[in-house]
Amino acid sequence: MKIPRRDFQKKTRRYAIKEGNKRFAGIILAAGESTRMKSDKPKVLHTLLGRPMLDYVIQSVRDSGADRILVVIGFEGNRVADTFKDSGVEFVIQKERLGTAHAVIQTSSALSGFDGDCLILCGDTPLIQAQTVKKILTKHFKEGAGLTLLTANLSNPAGYGRILRDNRNRVYGIVEDKDATLEQKGITEINTGVYCFKTGILFDLLSNVGRDNKQGEYYLTDCVGLAKEAGITIADYVVPEPEEIVGVNTMEELAKAEELLKKSLMIKVPC
Repeated sequence: MKIPRRDFQKKTRRYAIKEGNKRFAGIILAAGESTRMKSDKPKVLHTLLGRPMLDYVIQSVRDSGADRILVVIGFEGNRVADTFKDSGVEFVIQKERLGTAHAVIQTSSALSGFDGDCLILCGDTPLIQAQTVKKILTKHFKEGAGLTLLTANLSNPAGYGRILRDNRNRVYGIVEDKDATLEQKGITEINTGVYCFKTGILFDLLSNVGRDNKQGEYYLTDCVGLAKEAGITIADYVVPEPEEIVGVNTMEELAKAEELLKKSLMIKVPC
């Protein structure tokens, strides 16, 4: 049941930040198909240097100190679950693909009673580093935010949701590329798909997300505007190396990500 709009702000204010409580659960969205990759293999099982791309994301979340890791699966989900059956992660099934907000809602039962926060990432961003995850978490807890998002500046932001800021440089919303005006398409700061939420706030916000958009989907990005409307503290962290958030949707992008990974490993472990 949706929270009546008139009660929304009042309801979300009850979630006070618990000082010293820095527990968090990682939620990795991995239900996508491989349509643009022209493959019958789940997208997150395509490999970079012999490892499924999802494996890199799980490792970064684990190395950042997650208490729990939940992976939302859908298309050929049994293959994903079988591949990672000994990894210690929990699997949640998204039977219908109705958008990113719908995917996260599927974790509500599993996280019932969890007293930490939630970190949300996409399973097709294998270059995200644990140190970057730690930095967004640090910002989130330090500012006592209800919601913190990771952003990046790209020279070519086409295809990504754009970050909307007010005249005081505070984030107040995200507009998806397909729904953006010509002026908004000129914004170069983009949404990376990485967020931190207070758990209670997250699911209250999700209950108010609609699907009045060109895709007819429930967008997780709408939570930002709803949080602003409710007076919830929103923080942000701009990733210094945009290459980390490169999404993989095609075989060409997979090859590019693998080259970036090789370059990263050469820098970290010189021969």
